[in-house]
Amino acid sequence: PAPQPGPERFESEEEAAAAAAMPRWLVAAFVLIPTIAVLYALFLPNGPNCGDAGSLAVDPVTGVAVNCDATPYGVETIDFYAMGQAEFTACAACHGDNGGGAGNFPAFVGGALLETFPEGQCQAHVDWVSLGSTGWPEATYGATGKPVGGSGAVMPAFGATLTEEQVRAVVLYERVRFGGEDLDTALADCGLTDPAASTE
Repeated sequence: PAPQPGPERFESEEEAAAAAAMPRWLVAAFVLIPTIAVLYALFLPNGPNCGDAGSLAVDPVTGVAVNCDATPYGVETIDFYAMGQAEFTACAACHGDNGGGAGNFPAFVGGALLETFPEGQCQAHVDWVSLGSTGWPEATYGATGKPVGGSGAVMPAFGATLTEEQVRAVVLYERVRFGGEDLDTALADCGLTDPAASTE
């Protein structure tokens, strides 16, 4: 049998120290990784924010993953106010971008809108926008009993060109933007309190 080699012998202490030293990349890793960990802990103590890089929140009661606004995951919400704002462009031709009215077309600002269709009467407002002055079944409209066509202006029937949801959204926008009604109150009054539509 061949003799087993003995422990490696170094000719100098410097060679022995060099052989025992750690590689430079390992030393760099030992410095860099803890530094990054400390910085992460200082600047992001709770981890990434909800929504960053597609992360979700976890409902603390149920333990179920939810969207950042606590709505169920896989459910898309509809912003009815934004939808109404987009549809209002057709109304702005007569009522003005700022709801101030134009010529003999009624203004919405200064309390006029909620005077005609006060809180709790969103459905009457929706009916008015849907049917217009030519389809309205009575001689007057609104809480103040305004005569239909009394200003000389014709209110178009938007129920023929918009869906009911779009009409409700534009009425919501008018009530909140120009009437100053609280958004949550208007959502409930206009029947838009369940804005979630499943996308699964």
